Amino acid sequence: MRINSHLAKTACPSSSGTLLPDHCSSLVDELSALSPEFKKWWNAHQVRRSSSGEKIVRHPKKGGMKLAYSTFQSNDNPDLKLVLYKVEAFGRS
Repeated sequence: MRINSHLAKTACPSSSGTLLPDHCSSLVDELSALSPEFKKWWNAHQVRRSSSGEKIVRHPKKGGMKLAYSTFQSNDNPDLKLVLYKVEAFGRS
């Protein structure tokens, strides 16, 4: 079974040096048992959260919207993050 690493990044974002919440530990255990590929990625610490990128969302009145985002992490508390979004384009697609 092939597991997309995005699932783990979204469900269980991790900060270096912090323990995973219980629900994340059980999810990682389950995914590791189902997919040797996921287990390899997770153990190699290649499952990371992107600090910037683009997302496509569908607005009920504006249609598809492309959002650029940037994430900033607090130096004092690695669990504290600020995410900024900017609308790049939108249309009725």
